[in-house]
Amino acid sequence: MLVLRPFAVRGVVEGFYGTPWKHDARLEVMSFLAARGMNAYAYAPKDDARFHLSLILTLVAAAAVLLSRADPVKLTEFVIVLSAAALPLTYFPVLVVANDPEYMGVKTNTPVSNALGVAFLVLLLVVSVAAVPLMIITKAGG
Repeated sequence: MLVLRPFAVRGVVEGFYGTPWKHDARLEVMSFLAARGMNAYAYAPKDDARFHLSLILTLVAAAAVLLSRADPVKLTEFVIVLSAAALPLTYFPVLVVANDPEYMGVKTNTPVSNALGVAFLVLLLVVSVAAVPLMIITKAGG
């Protein structure tokens, strides 16, 4: 018999007007939630100007794409290729932090994890170097 839990996601939403919580206060709330079996924390500011600016810029960019009448499939292909080209730039810092014992403590990468991480980084570098030329050679699949 299937037993449904009434609330699979339990936690809090930081969404109020006024000064946002400090980072330490958020960490305390997350510890409090975890100790009570809660599993969700949502940052939903109402007075955070950066949040509203990023939301407005995203909407303006989306409207500009729609008004440009660009082919959405071609646009998606270009975005994916450019994302592949930028991927090592996002993965490398993660690999560096994963090797920092001061930051990671007992969860610092082991030599095996490092070897796998470096192998994955090499694969990402190969993909990123090949992505743009392959798009040009194949005329973006068209």
